[in-house]
Amino acid sequence: MKMMMVLYSFLKIYIFLIVISIGAARENTVCRDSDGSTYVPGEIWVEHCWEFTCNYNGRIIKNPSTFCCEDEHTGTRKHGEGWEDECAVYTCDQGIVRKMLRKDHCCEDSNGKLHESGKRWQEDCTRWECKHGIVKCSNAPNCCEDNGITWHNRDHWRHDCELFTCRHGKIKKKPDPECCTVDDVKYKHAETWTKDCVIFTCKLGRLERELIHSCCEDRGVIYYTGATWAHSCQLFKCSFGSIIEDPDPNCCEIADENYENGEEWTDGCLRNKCMAGKVSSLLLPACCINETTIFYDGERWETNCFEHRCEYGNIRASFVKSC
Repeated sequence: MKMMMVLYSFLKIYIFLIVISIGAARENTVCRDSDGSTYVPGEIWVEHCWEFTCNYNGRIIKNPSTFCCEDEHTGTRKHGEGWEDECAVYTCDQGIVRKMLRKDHCCEDSNGKLHESGKRWQEDCTRWECKHGIVKCSNAPNCCEDNGITWHNRDHWRHDCELFTCRHGKIKKKPDPECCTVDDVKYKHAETWTKDCVIFTCKLGRLERELIHSCCEDRGVIYYTGATWAHSCQLFKCSFGSIIEDPDPNCCEIADENYENGEEWTDGCLRNKCMAGKVSSLLLPACCINETTIFYDGERWETNCFEHRCEYGNIRASFVKSC
């Protein structure tokens, strides 16, 4: 029991010492503002419409004051205080500045700024003038307007593949170098479209093309898959991007020369024509044929004491005197 009483006494002394030390610490704690002024914990002061409180740990707490207003011309104003200038009468109302414009004196712009009568100012591309409380506006001479958008002098913008520039109130335009024109149709940079098995892309004014994988290209002509065509006695077929080639059975091959179906050519006294892989020949009217030999017009030959001559398809014979 005595032991418990001793411990209880020591505990009371310990708590007493802690309370004394806290109180001493509070007495020694102060707050200092930017000007070097000191304040004790719990003290409140107001500067420039801000309310400051010195905390017990020496920190300064800052809050807006509802008992004054900030006057941009003369500093702070107390709650209920009134003042005036050339344009308006002002009143401080619980931290809010109330203003009443003087009739026929000043004008207020879109930012809430007041302008005296006769003053001029500019917002974007609009000129404003205050005339006895009435605002008059006019277009600034160096600005341009296009499709409801106002542009300043030397501004650049793009629209429908044309490049525009505002120069001293006038719009100058020229073709946009980043666009592409195909068949009188204008395409913007990075725009992609498809035509005849080809994917086209406009890239900074240059036209890039990519063949669709299922199509074929032969001598500059584009073919869809399944399409067939002939050239130089060869048959071609487009099969999902690959060209299959086979000989054309309707062509004629004569002495390593290929003739397409329906093609005609002359060989000596013969006029030839390729017809479905076979050659049809006709003797030219000016030539002559003697048994199995063909003679040109004007050509001569001898047989058995006779001299023969081909005269435009007819054979003329004459006796040789030496026989």
